[in-house]
Amino acid sequence: MFGIYYTVHSFMTDALGLTGTPLQAFAFIYSFAHDGKERYRASREYMAARIGVSVRTVSRALDCLLIKGLINHREENSVVGHSYGIHADLVDAHLDPHRFGLEYDGQFVAEK
Repeated sequence: MFGIYYTVHSFMTDALGLTGTPLQAFAFIYSFAHDGKERYRASREYMAARIGVSVRTVSRALDCLLIKGLINHREENSVVGHSYGIHADLVDAHLDPHRFGLEYDGQFVAEK
């Protein structure tokens, strides 16, 4: 049986400045939804078990990523009830912010 794994890419730490559980949660979601179209559709309990932290810690990490604008949350009519996606254009903006007319100062903001 193959295990579930995720990769921490250098842009996640260097450009996005992520560390700790928010880094792990972002990398985990990114492994499912890196194209900006797919979504992570599993429970917080599943994510907590996979990255080795409590559900409460995962909830705080997801809230952090939502506030920073790196992921989005959608209520769904499914067993899980919600899904998370990556703002692919915002991840790209970290790599080349001027291409998207954005700047980053802890949160994404439109250039003035």
